Amino acid sequence: MQFNQPSTLKHPAGLPILFSAEMWERFGFYCVQSLLVLYLTQKLLWTDKSSYELFSAFSALIYATPIIGGFLADKIIGYRYAIIIGAILYIFGYFAMGSSNPHLFNFALAALITGNGFFKPNVSSLLGKLYDDNDSRRESGFTWFYMGINLGSFSGPLVCSAIAVNISWHLAFMTAGVGMVFSLFICLFGFKKLGNKGLPPVKSSTTTKMLFVVILLGCTYLIGVLLSHDKLVSNILIVLEGLAFLFILGYSLFEKDKQQRHRLMALIILMIFSILFWALFVQMFSSFTLFTQRNIDRNFFGHEIPTGMFSSIEPFFIISFAPLFAILWMKLNQAHIRFNPSVSMKFAIALISIGCAFLSLCIGIKYAGIVHLVPMGFMVWGYFLLTVGELLLSPIGLSAVTALAPPKLTGMVMGVWFLSLSAAYAIGGKLADLTSMPKGLTLPHETGPVYFSNFLHFGSITVLIGLILALFSTFLNRMMK
Repeated sequence: MQFNQPSTLKHPAGLPILFSAEMWERFGFYCVQSLLVLYLTQKLLWTDKSSYELFSAFSALIYATPIIGGFLADKIIGYRYAIIIGAILYIFGYFAMGSSNPHLFNFALAALITGNGFFKPNVSSLLGKLYDDNDSRRESGFTWFYMGINLGSFSGPLVCSAIAVNISWHLAFMTAGVGMVFSLFICLFGFKKLGNKGLPPVKSSTTTKMLFVVILLGCTYLIGVLLSHDKLVSNILIVLEGLAFLFILGYSLFEKDKQQRHRLMALIILMIFSILFWALFVQMFSSFTLFTQRNIDRNFFGHEIPTGMFSSIEPFFIISFAPLFAILWMKLNQAHIRFNPSVSMKFAIALISIGCAFLSLCIGIKYAGIVHLVPMGFMVWGYFLLTVGELLLSPIGLSAVTALAPPKLTGMVMGVWFLSLSAAYAIGGKLADLTSMPKGLTLPHETGPVYFSNFLHFGSITVLIGLILALFSTFLNRMMK
């Protein structure tokens, strides 16, 4: 691809605006991700199983709604209004979670789900509109934007966990809401600098706007009702992902171009392996969270580290190592193309890495000593292995979608990729259910054997699957060429 050199190397004025807005949005989002299971089990006294099921349904819907929010922004309301609507819904959701009224809880989560659907995909889309297609500053701009995401992901669990432990859960959720207020004001005042970027594609009448608001509120209410049937939500999303795969497979079978047909089939195979990876990765916010609470020695020089803060370890590693991985791929390509592992081999190593994360925790449980508490170094090492897996699979997978999907089908296939994340979170909830403790079983010597057995199965099976994928990587490479 030939890049156009702009007249100035300075980034568009909209980059710091969207960087800041996304940073505060991720601050609040990861506050809830890190605290939700703990809040359900410790404050509301839910069982492990019930907590995992609600978290699974919530997270799965979080990754399903951006498909709808992105479509509506493209066709009707534009990126700017979609972002503002999403921010307002987020703020309502966070402050409603901070309320002492339990009836508001599901609908607070529903507002977060709908808000994410409007906010998350359209911030990235609006950023893309600030650059011409071949602008040489584009990749640099998105790199800075990605840093904003991880700064929010890192700081949210740290701040909100400290508030939850030392002051109150409700104030922690309201702090996430304050972060979104900052994000909203940044957007309201900053969008004036964007000219006509991100405005609605068509002018809507007052009636259309009112109808849109009614439908929006109705969908939020419907999601709140669905969250009361969390098992149904997970099953529906898994079925939808299966139907999406069948659609792509059917399309590929009728594709006249043999090369394109093989590429689509290879892409489906990669997506299936990615679902397994993300189903295990999401344990960071579910089974890993309660394992940390019950079985990790969190004492650090006389101070006990709040459990939720451990969720900041992975984004810290991302910030630290993502630039190194980017440089590594460049250097390997410059040395010789064969030294850079193929896409399928990177997926295989990612699966082996995340499998080893679970096995390392098993080693920690086995040698926990007479107090049955695992040294926190094992947990930190586990998060490091998760990070290595994410850096090998997440950006590489997104790149593979854009490279392997037919040009006229790229948007739809990218939507299926994100829907696969939703299905993975649903499956991840079912995996977390296997680690659920019977009521009253909370002491380390009681919970340790349960976690050991399940983590051993998760880790060993995943490593084996990763090795099998590595063996077939040459075959998949031929399909992708």
